[in-house]
Amino acid sequence: MEKAGLPYIILNTSVGGVSGHLAYYGQPIYDSGAFCADVLMSGSSPESRDTVYMVRIERDVKGLSDPSKERRRGFMDYLSARFPDTQVRNVVINPNNPTEARSVMDLAFEGIGKSANIVTLNSRIYLVGDFLKERGLNGLNVIGFDVLEKNISALRDGYVKYLIAQHSDREAMDSVITLTDFLVFGKHPHCQDNFSSVDLLSRYNYRFY
Repeated sequence: MEKAGLPYIILNTSVGGVSGHLAYYGQPIYDSGAFCADVLMSGSSPESRDTVYMVRIERDVKGLSDPSKERRRGFMDYLSARFPDTQVRNVVINPNNPTEARSVMDLAFEGIGKSANIVTLNSRIYLVGDFLKERGLNGLNVIGFDVLEKNISALRDGYVKYLIAQHSDREAMDSVITLTDFLVFGKHPHCQDNFSSVDLLSRYNYRFY
């Protein structure tokens, strides 16, 4: 698009090696990963702090698409600096095959304690929540991203402890306005990278978000 001279906007995702965008709207991706690690480890118990289960989507590992790459880097850098002895176990699932995904999680989470640390760095934490609900495992230290209705349900029911969120509707609106102003009026945005807040939701405050 840059070679063709077409303006484009990046919305709440990391795109490596790109600098010619008209504007970016969304969370600071790297910092949101570090924040997630901080919240997760702050809520971990001493007996479970040695392991973090990171649930990842199969496409990420295969290199087909990995929008959480920069967020994962922030998460891992935080752990390396502050909890270097913590082991991160990748649990790779295919969201398009629920039966297979449950089997993978059954194997990965076999014998986990009541205070296990589980995280996803994408919007699919509801897959973990559904699994934990089926297995009757609640009260674990589980964190994910985004205010999808399925994620909110898992949060409300106690299978997800926290959601890290942002107002994506506002970011989308700002993106449309910025692109329209540029195309119609030739107006450039005041700032290329426009970062939104990194918000933390629990079952006690999500209703007011």
